[in-house]
Amino acid sequence: MRTLLNDAANRAADYLESLDNRSVVPTAAAVAALDRLGGSLPDRPTAPGDVLRLLDEAGSPATVSNAGGRYFGFESVLRVAAMG
Repeated sequence: MRTLLNDAANRAADYLESLDNRSVVPTAAAVAALDRLGGSLPDRPTAPGDVLRLLDEAGSPATVSNAGGRYFGFESVLRVAAMG
C-alpha cells in the first residue's frame, strides 16, 4: 500500500511541477489519447499501480492545467455558449 501511495504522491508532484511548462488547454493528441481509457472492462482484477499509471499517462495530459483551489472553466464555457 505504501508503494502505491508513494507512486500517487510522486505523480501528483510531477503534475504540479509541470504546470509552468504545459499549455492550459490540452492538445488534440492528448484528448485523443483518452481512448486508452475506453473499451471493455478486464475479466480479471488489474493491479492498482497499473490503473494509476494508465490514469496518469492517458488522463493527466488531457486535463486543463490548473492548480488553483477555485476553477470556473466549465461555468465560463456555459456562459459563453449561452451568450453566443
